[in-house]
Amino acid sequence: MNRINVVGLATLIAAAVVTSATASPAHVPGNPAAGKRLWLTNLYIRPCGSCHTLKAAGSYGTFGPNLDKLKPSYAKAIRVITNGTRATARYRTGMPAFGGAFSKKQIQDLAAFIYISTHKLSG
Repeated sequence: MNRINVVGLATLIAAAVVTSATASPAHVPGNPAAGKRLWLTNLYIRPCGSCHTLKAAGSYGTFGPNLDKLKPSYAKAIRVITNGTRATARYRTGMPAFGGAFSKKQIQDLAAFIYISTHKLSG
C-alpha cells in the first residue's frame, strides 16, 4: 500500500470514528427506561412531573425548574436528586432529598433519563 492510500484510509477511519462518537448517546451509568418509570410513578411523595417540566415524560409541572430548559449535567442531576435543594424566591418549596428513599441505582436511572432526554440523546 502506498503512502497516499494509507493517508486516505486513515482519514476515512478518523471521519468514521468522529461520526459515530457524535451520533451515539453519552455513556452515563443508569437505565433511562427505568428512570422514566420512576419519574412517572414516584410513590414516595408525588411523581416528578407534578413539579417539573420534561417533555420526554409528558410532564409540565411549574413548581420546580423546567428541565428541558435547564438541561442539567448528569452529575448535577445525581447531586440534586440525592441531596435535594433549598427553597428559593423562585421555587419556594425547594426539592426534597431522595438519597434516603431511592437506591443508588434508582438515582442513576433517573439521572440518566433526565440527562439523555434533555440533551437530545437516544437511550
